[in-house]
Amino acid sequence: MRARRVVPLTVAGLLAVAVLGTVAGLAALRWRDPMAALRHDGARLRLVGDSAYPAVTRSGERRVFRDLTFESDGAGTVRITTSRPAAASTADTADTASTASTAAAEAGEALPLVVILAGLRTGRESLDVVPRHGRVLMVGYAYPYDRETWYQRAKPAQLPAIRRAVLDVPWQVSRVAAWLAADPGVDPHRTALLGYSFGAMFVPATQRLAAESGHPFQAAILAFGGADIGALLEANLDVGPAAARRAVAWAAASLLDPVEPAHHLPHTPGPLLFIRGASDRQVPAPLSARMAALAPEPKEVVTLDAGHMNPRDPALTERVVGLSRSWLARQGLIGEPTP
Repeated sequence: MRARRVVPLTVAGLLAVAVLGTVAGLAALRWRDPMAALRHDGARLRLVGDSAYPAVTRSGERRVFRDLTFESDGAGTVRITTSRPAAASTADTADTASTASTAAAEAGEALPLVVILAGLRTGRESLDVVPRHGRVLMVGYAYPYDRETWYQRAKPAQLPAIRRAVLDVPWQVSRVAAWLAADPGVDPHRTALLGYSFGAMFVPATQRLAAESGHPFQAAILAFGGADIGALLEANLDVGPAAARRAVAWAAASLLDPVEPAHHLPHTPGPLLFIRGASDRQVPAPLSARMAALAPEPKEVVTLDAGHMNPRDPALTERVVGLSRSWLARQGLIGEPTP
């Protein structure tokens, strides 16, 4: 009988050691310098894809959209779509993007730069949510991973790739913004970073990294976001029972710890605008309140009588876009909206 019990006891012991080792490894990730995991020292952007085409916004604006793809050394592939006012004196062709840039520079009307980090809709889709773009170079950033994988249920084998992609986001956004701001048709002193829902999580780390590199955004908006990735995941994961959900959330938050907003908010230069939903179930009130509280002045906090921002709620989306535009105008970063 004693011999029969050796094998199961040995297996149990090995499993216990493996579990403890995994927990210890994940806990160790939280003790590392988050900035060291985000910097990608020596990495450079290389433009590998560039396609410009005319487009019209939902409000009827004539724009030139431009899909840009960059490769980098160790920091993944970067994909963005830009929206620039169409040059009135030129035809809507693929050359209009560079022509508009040159014309703006010659006229002394360099465009403000507005970078959008959205939630479910990214890249070109995030630009389509904004009905009127105005006289700005608007940028929709596409996250470097499949959104269905992130928002639904990732397999364990996919976690290392997702972690690498998530940690690449702040470097990608800060560097591509610096690349765009070097355009003579763009005003490098009027740049803004806008994070909505999932995108708000990346704003503090991105702004801190951008400031460290000498190219900070002059203002940032964090809408419907919260501090404490673990608590956010626990509130949104479809995993049960509660103990299992808590364990999964803690493990995932450990892997993503370098982008934890709480690490970076005290070092995030402003001015900052926080937009919260009083009845937001995806981002519980204590988490959105903590995000705002951790940030230094100058900052402004707006609490709406609303739930979480969602593309299926166009009225709320329009209201948030209006608040964002008005605040940016008050900061002197963009012109007042045209009726």
